[in-house]
Amino acid sequence: MSKILVMGPIYAETTVKVSSIPLPDNRLIDNNFGIITGFSGHGYNVSRALKKLGDSVRFLSFCGNDSFKLMLDDELAKTGISNEYVIPCLDATPHTIVLFSDEKNRQIINDLKESNEVAYDESIYEKAIIDCDTVVFCNSNYARPFLKKAKDAGKMIVTDVHDIKDMDDEYNKEFMQYADVLCLNHANLKEPYEDFIKEIENKYHNEIIILGMGEKGAILYVKKDNFIGTFPTVRTRKIVNTLGAGDSQLSAFVHFYKKTGNPYYSLKAAILFASYKIGNPSAAHGFLTEEQVEIFYNTIWK
Repeated sequence: MSKILVMGPIYAETTVKVSSIPLPDNRLIDNNFGIITGFSGHGYNVSRALKKLGDSVRFLSFCGNDSFKLMLDDELAKTGISNEYVIPCLDATPHTIVLFSDEKNRQIINDLKESNEVAYDESIYEKAIIDCDTVVFCNSNYARPFLKKAKDAGKMIVTDVHDIKDMDDEYNKEFMQYADVLCLNHANLKEPYEDFIKEIENKYHNEIIILGMGEKGAILYVKKDNFIGTFPTVRTRKIVNTLGAGDSQLSAFVHFYKKTGNPYYSLKAAILFASYKIGNPSAAHGFLTEEQVEIFYNTIWK
């Protein structure tokens, strides 16, 4: 069991299944059992997935001191994640609304409150990190000051910069610079993606780079082997909502890589893990256990 620190956002999340995007021009739409409110956010999604896989997680984030705080404390308790490092200093808990009509079409409304303007307490971070050997930093502003600290302390750093447009992306370049394992997606990139990955490695010298390509799978770069190659996606059950697929893939890769040291096995397990997760409408639910992943793996990746 790995001890992993995760720093990143948690939101109240409302997912709404709709008939189409944009919405029909109706004043009233009945949607029985089509609206779900819970919690999500990159940091929480990763923390919950790692916990489901059997890891010990220290989750560092912010929330509001409001009615959602009571719900959040209960949610964390049920999942076995301590609320000790989730600081209730915001005016209100961030909230996101997700409209989705099928596996590809969705529209997201984010209200992050002032979460991008706050600083995380260094003394609390130091208490949380002390016995963790791996750190997953979501690309939140408040994580930025701790990148160098984690690197100087010899921690393995994993970051996800999502949909950057170029390798000099001003907001994300620090996250790319300090990442041992760097995750991103292809949304704003031009092919051939392999050339872009090589440019990133030449500039930032990451040990491992994973480029998610949705239904096309993922490209993996492994520095020590000078390897770059594509791994196809798999289908484990019907797709409901692809929200959170990247978070779940990152989480499973970290878990299995820490366990085995094998990046190729770990990515195939992570692709499988994400494939199953997107059969659930919420970004923070639908995760397999380690044992379930291994059963699927032995069936699919013979």
